[in-house]
Amino acid sequence: MGGFRIERIRRDKPVIHTEIGQFEDYWFTCEYFLRDGGVMRKNWITIKTKYFETQGGICGFMGGKEPRMNQGTLNKDIMVEKYGNMVKPVKKKYGKNIMCWDIRLNHHFKIKPIEPQK
Repeated sequence: MGGFRIERIRRDKPVIHTEIGQFEDYWFTCEYFLRDGGVMRKNWITIKTKYFETQGGICGFMGGKEPRMNQGTLNKDIMVEKYGNMVKPVKKKYGKNIMCWDIRLNHHFKIKPIEPQK
């Protein structure tokens, strides 16, 4: 979850930045995994939030529920294009009648070993 994360700062490695504001936690996870060879996510430790509240939070910041949902659709496509089968887009139901895109990580993804040059 983007609102609650811990990063280990390594001065010997380049800083990782993201180009998106929704699903940025998945972006960081994929980038750190590719850079460092692994990550530890504790998905059950988080803050309690109300998704798609129009006042405050990410919906308030983005201008409402519809702009947030539209941005999620665009960012879902960016994530799939950039990370391929590391991520999987899924339609998720929030509340009684809100269906929108979410991202799932492929926990079986393996980095291909680099072949030694001859």
